[in-house]
Amino acid sequence: MNPYDALEVLADFCNTRDQRMRYENDPGLDHLLTREQLQQWLHQHELLAEAAQVGDEELHLARELRRGLRMAIDPRADWQAEAAASLNEVASRCPIGIYFDPAVQGSLHAAGTDARQAIGKLLLLVLQVQQAGYWDRLKMCAASDCLWVFIDRSRPGSGKWCSMQACGNRAKKRTFRQRQKAGKEEIPE
Repeated sequence: MNPYDALEVLADFCNTRDQRMRYENDPGLDHLLTREQLQQWLHQHELLAEAAQVGDEELHLARELRRGLRMAIDPRADWQAEAAASLNEVASRCPIGIYFDPAVQGSLHAAGTDARQAIGKLLLLVLQVQQAGYWDRLKMCAASDCLWVFIDRSRPGSGKWCSMQACGNRAKKRTFRQRQKAGKEEIPE
């Protein structure tokens, strides 16, 4: 899987916790509340076989993985130590093994039960993206009323908002209005 495809899967996984504010005090939506929802998401992304079942423990691990990933890319605070602890907890419960093909080329593979293997595959996607040098392209929107996880496809990799037309435009208008207001306050009457 190429790094941008892996980023798409990781962003979609992170966005199963949708914190975009639709109205004041909106708690957001969580699309991983049940085992069935996790199972459906893993099936959609071809990480889990059709017949495989997801248990409560795997649901907990998936939610913890999502929490760790969101903390790792949150621009508002430095959560790196807590994110690493969360990701390490999940990694310790999802075995990863080394597999050698007939040409004796080694690669990492998720092991364990079907559901744990699927969560391990998500961890391996994180590792793949990091090793390819694309991890910093996975970002969380800087708008505090959005927090959508997106892939920064800008050439310099300096994107801040999930959408320049929505979040970026609101932020720029807010800054403009603040400058206009500050400018009017400085003018003596």
